[in-house]
Amino acid sequence: MPLVSIAMAVYNGEKYLRKQVESILRQTVSDFELVMTDDCSTDGSWQLMQELAAGDRRIRISRNTANLGFKDNFQKAISLCTGEYVALSDCDDMWTPDHLEVLLATIGDKAMACANSTFIDADDKPLGTTLKYQESFDGVPSDDMAKFRSIILFRNTYQGAAMIMRRSFVDVALPIPGEMRYHDTWFAALACFCGGINYSARSILNYRRLETSVTGLRTKRKSKLYRFLHTRFDADRQDILDAITKRLNGSLTDSQWRMIRDVSRILTIYKEKGADIRIYAYELRHYKSIYNCDITHWI
Repeated sequence: MPLVSIAMAVYNGEKYLRKQVESILRQTVSDFELVMTDDCSTDGSWQLMQELAAGDRRIRISRNTANLGFKDNFQKAISLCTGEYVALSDCDDMWTPDHLEVLLATIGDKAMACANSTFIDADDKPLGTTLKYQESFDGVPSDDMAKFRSIILFRNTYQGAAMIMRRSFVDVALPIPGEMRYHDTWFAALACFCGGINYSARSILNYRRLETSVTGLRTKRKSKLYRFLHTRFDADRQDILDAITKRLNGSLTDSQWRMIRDVSRILTIYKEKGADIRIYAYELRHYKSIYNCDITHWI
């Protein structure tokens, strides 16, 4: 059994796939398997995957019989992994040589570790920013329930492409509920209740931003003040809350139940007309953990 399994979801990734695989094969941690699943690509991705697998015994490949979409394609790749830890990989990024080394050193006794990434363009040129900066991720709450509050009420800042998970956590997290929009948001939110998350501000991959990316180009820093002044109800956050409650019912601690009830109450208020004052009061009381910042980093 390898120490680390790397689950890579591939779809029409021929242009950058070789660069990404080569960056993985240069890792300082060499005890890994790379599990690649092709989601019925229409370019030369599958042929390239076969070529790459023939050149290194650590690479295992699979091709879906029908297009699953990026979330379920990741789930397929993860389900084929056998390692003690599972790391996730997009097919168009490039890892730094110490990508796995940093994540393994960061995870400690937690269920998951995540790290920072540097934005690059289609030609591998740095865009002068990192995901940590662009997402206004200025500080990490020490308490995992506070991390969960931020994920639900602000946004998920824990990127799948810079994520590693323990096998024991993966066994709880799969299958991904069908109503989830993003696999990494589900993993991060659930991990807060199942062992927690450690984070490193070190950049461990070159994160390629393209107009065709699932999450869009996203190169400008997001204003926390704008988000504070324009609160809105996001239905998928309620879906995450409901799915966690269903998945972990019977194993939640009293403090975890209190957080679920607290966040559920706020999500209900978000839907009410004329509730801005109550929302503002709550978010000001918990601004440090919700927005991952101190009062001087709201802009």
